[in-house]
Amino acid sequence: MAETSEGMFPPPHRSRLSAIAYRKLTSKIELSAPNVPGFLRLPLELRLDVYYLIKDLVSLLSLTHTCRTTYTDINNRKSLLTSVYHHYTMYHTDYRRSSDSHPLLPRDAVPLTIPLLANSKLSNISISDRFRGPIDVQKKSRENIGRNFNRIFGQNDEERRLDKKGWWCCLCCVKIRRTTSFPFYRSNMVERGRDLNYCLYCSAAHF
Repeated sequence: MAETSEGMFPPPHRSRLSAIAYRKLTSKIELSAPNVPGFLRLPLELRLDVYYLIKDLVSLLSLTHTCRTTYTDINNRKSLLTSVYHHYTMYHTDYRRSSDSHPLLPRDAVPLTIPLLANSKLSNISISDRFRGPIDVQKKSRENIGRNFNRIFGQNDEERRLDKKGWWCCLCCVKIRRTTSFPFYRSNMVERGRDLNYCLYCSAAHF
């Protein structure tokens, strides 16, 4: 059977039952492929134990982009996302019904995406009651979350100037915003005296 853009097999009719069957089929095909990493060969229960050790939602988001198995493992566990990011809820986004016809997720699932996290303070992921330390250490942890997001999902300088719909994470408030919310877009990268990784709101408050 010819390979399609959605995988080795075309998706069946997108009812809830067929979505579950399709997810199981593609997962078995993926895990039976040669050179599959050892982590993916672990039982689901052990993989979930590893996911629950991750307290950085950006890292979980990155993992969902690696393969179908990690995508379905993470996005099918609302308790996992809630344990890491206590603001996570299926009502948090306007597009929560977009997964009704998703070929890999059940009807009530809300996949972890960048727009879902936009304008939410990501520092709550790592800087919480689970972690207490000196202020400089906390600041460095928050910045690392933002830098990690920008390195994986951000754009280079030229792309940021041209794309109004791009995403960037402020290293001050640690919120993901559109590139138009940063001085590097409005000043054409010649802004002086400002940290170009700070959004306009933080930049106005600090400079």
